[in-house]
Amino acid sequence: MSLRILGSAVLTLGIIPPVLPAQAPQPVAPAAAAQGPATPLGQGQQPAKDQAAKDQAAKDQEKHPEETPADRIKKLETEKERLQRELDYVAGHSSKGSMGAQIRDKLTGRKFDVKSINAGISKVSAPPPAQPLEGKNLQLKRARLMTPAELQSVLPDVLLTVSGRPVRKQAADELAAYLKTFPNTGADEHHMVRALQEIIRSEAACAAFPQSSEEALAKLQELKAQIEKGTPFGEVAKGNTKGPNADNGGDLGAVTRNTHYGLTIERMAFTTKAGELSPIFRTTFGYNLLLVDRVEQAEKPEESKVFAHLIMLPYAKDPTQAQSVQAQLAVGQIDITVRDDAAMKMLPPMYQPVVDTPPAAGNDTVEIKREPGKEPAAKPKQEPPAPTKH
Repeated sequence: MSLRILGSAVLTLGIIPPVLPAQAPQPVAPAAAAQGPATPLGQGQQPAKDQAAKDQAAKDQEKHPEETPADRIKKLETEKERLQRELDYVAGHSSKGSMGAQIRDKLTGRKFDVKSINAGISKVSAPPPAQPLEGKNLQLKRARLMTPAELQSVLPDVLLTVSGRPVRKQAADELAAYLKTFPNTGADEHHMVRALQEIIRSEAACAAFPQSSEEALAKLQELKAQIEKGTPFGEVAKGNTKGPNADNGGDLGAVTRNTHYGLTIERMAFTTKAGELSPIFRTTFGYNLLLVDRVEQAEKPEESKVFAHLIMLPYAKDPTQAQSVQAQLAVGQIDITVRDDAAMKMLPPMYQPVVDTPPAAGNDTVEIKREPGKEPAAKPKQEPPAPTKH
């Protein structure tokens, strides 16, 4: 009874709206009917999304046909590790100051060793590690005039001596004459300077190892005799040469003008006929014998090529000692005596003595004159004038 009264009160107060009678369905417009029945809200959208996802996955598969989900995960993990390393690097260095300050700290107090290199050894025959040149006096030496006694001890055609070894004018003239065959290479005196530079360094390197260099010359003479008797050049070279491309029988490939093999090898290559052996000759690194295989003549002489093989036997048996000598030669540590002033002027400038500056007018300096065989004397120190008594 109480429930009925409570229900009546609820309906009376309007807390729950009364149930309305069902309405008749509205007629469908012709246009709407042509489109078909309406799709209820929320139905049909999810299949469309699924189809779009499948299409995108198919496109990704076409771009990366061999990439699997596991591969993608691995790539993402790798990228994550890379980004983490970058973050750690930035975080670790941000508290240590700027990058420029760190570089300065590293360079401060660092010691730099001057080391020599052997530029005449090919990639096949690699030189030993360069040794630091410590404790050596690397001051440049200057040439001097021969004393009367030294002049009497050399032949008349000797232009100069290098570490006691005579250099004849003919050798310098022949090398300078080869340089003249180049078009537009400068004046004759420039050719002589370059020729003497090559000869001086070769003679100095040979003089540094008197005994082993003589042994190398005798050995190369034996090898040349074997080749002249019919033994193939490459076969002899493979077991003996210490020069470029030793493992390939000393094959130099194409020798061109201004080749990196050096001026003397270049001259021998271009002045020896195809199929012939060159005379035994010296370079900065040792005694050499060259076989010209063929010559390719170009319209311009400076573009011609010579294909050749080379046997080189070094002056020194110890490569470290050879490197030390090469370093001394590079800074002018060579004893040179010349016949006269004319020969002195032919030398490269680095070997010529410093010219005394003539005193200016009114200057009470003492003129220094050089004598043959003697180094310039030091200028006498000027004593201050004594005070005048009044």
